[in-house]
Amino acid sequence: MKELKVTAEMILRWWIRYKLLPTPLIMQFASHDIETLSEYGERVYGVRHNPATYSRKWRKVRLDGTMADWMTMDGYTIQEVSPVKGEKAWQVIPVTSV
Repeated sequence: MKELKVTAEMILRWWIRYKLLPTPLIMQFASHDIETLSEYGERVYGVRHNPATYSRKWRKVRLDGTMADWMTMDGYTIQEVSPVKGEKAWQVIPVTSV
């Protein structure tokens, strides 16, 4: 059986879902948090991608419709909020909170 290759996009999705645990609260993150995923991915999944890879993947999933699919499948919405000190930020809101 072929081993699953863990991609930066998978880690990004899993990280968003993880941030909503253990209780489904509204969670906020900013651009700099995306770049810390390289450490998270290596620590949790043993996979290292550079910070720019995660930033590119985040931009891609926001623009190509992938994020909308995640929200439908995983039960949350993501909304852009006012920039924090000029940095983009987003809220992840569980569907149960909407």
